[in-house]
Amino acid sequence: TRAADLAAKKGMLVTNSAGNSGNDSWKFISAPADGDSVLAVGAVNVNGQPAAFSSYGPSSDGRVKPDVASVGWNTFIINTSGNVAQGNGTSFSNPNLAGLVTCLWQAFPDMTNMEIINAVRKSSGKYSNPDDRVGYGIPNMRVAYESLQKERERRNATNILGQKNIRVYPVP
Repeated sequence: TRAADLAAKKGMLVTNSAGNSGNDSWKFISAPADGDSVLAVGAVNVNGQPAAFSSYGPSSDGRVKPDVASVGWNTFIINTSGNVAQGNGTSFSNPNLAGLVTCLWQAFPDMTNMEIINAVRKSSGKYSNPDDRVGYGIPNMRVAYESLQKERERRNATNILGQKNIRVYPVP
């Protein structure tokens, strides 16, 4: 967990599976998903129902965990024989979301890792009412993209105005 948080502080965007202990006596998220700068990903099915095996939050210090959720229950995969199969696990939900987050960051390389993570959290369906099963919910990447686009436009306008390229004078 410390290493994952240190990597995030260095600028890396760290995602991690929440864990598959939801049905166990210790049902909580595993390390390093509990890191404060780690995007922990829980599992849901294609209908958005939380997977029973997906580990619970919150973190030991009370933060919302998992942060978000993605399909990891009855997920279609290619098995080791090269055939289409179905599998379960947050190890399937995390790569799915990590790929989407990577594409989002590629569109906004001027944003920091934590700005990308916050946009993903805020775009999620349960952002205003997170829980210990899916955190902020299932992200809407279009909403995250539009949010980051607005932030980029705001920064550009601030940069232009901050350079005093535009001046307003009283008109007699």
